[in-house]
Amino acid sequence: LGAEAVVTTATDRNNIFAADEWAGRSGYAVANPKAIKLVSSALLEGREIGFASEFPVAGDPPPGLIPNATHPALVIGATRPSADDALWIVPPAAVLGVGCRRGTPRAKLETFFRMFCRESGLSPEAVTKACSIDLKKDEAGLLECCRGHGWEVETFQAGERKAVPGDFAWSIFVKKVTGVSNVCERAAVAGSRGGSLRVTKTSGEGITMSAAVRNIVIDFAILEENK
Repeated sequence: LGAEAVVTTATDRNNIFAADEWAGRSGYAVANPKAIKLVSSALLEGREIGFASEFPVAGDPPPGLIPNATHPALVIGATRPSADDALWIVPPAAVLGVGCRRGTPRAKLETFFRMFCRESGLSPEAVTKACSIDLKKDEAGLLECCRGHGWEVETFQAGERKAVPGDFAWSIFVKKVTGVSNVCERAAVAGSRGGSLRVTKTSGEGITMSAAVRNIVIDFAILEENK
């Protein structure tokens, strides 16, 4: 275009860690962008800030960030931090486990999902995949819901879910119908490929949902590698 690029961002000019830039390059979402300025301002003033992560962190954090803080100003995780004013960065690491009655429409699943996230604290932006029993592989409403969110869909047979280790909720009715005592929790953990159950089963109106998280590692070095 014949234009000259002018860098005006203070964190760039002062070589200070920019949480939003790092999140973008890592493929992470920023749940509350208004909190970015609080973190950036503190670092620009030379103050240290605490951070906490639901996931293990590789290597040393950027200068100014103190790990495992009791009252962190920056939180990395799939679920809502306890402090409302903390900058919340969300990696795409959650797997949604879903069970539903035959013929459940997409709109009903969407409404339930919003409630599930609101009550559990799970960020909708953390979800990348939905898993269920193989009986649901052609469930129209579920497939439409997943397509709308851009989620991968994976289903498991009863034997595959039985093999998943862990302590899960129990339902005699579900066992009679599906051959396994629990659909959503076992499916979520199976889909996480060795991850762990983060949100236990929530049920209502013929729908059940839970969430597991994959085993990922947070790496701040990606910011330097991409500069």
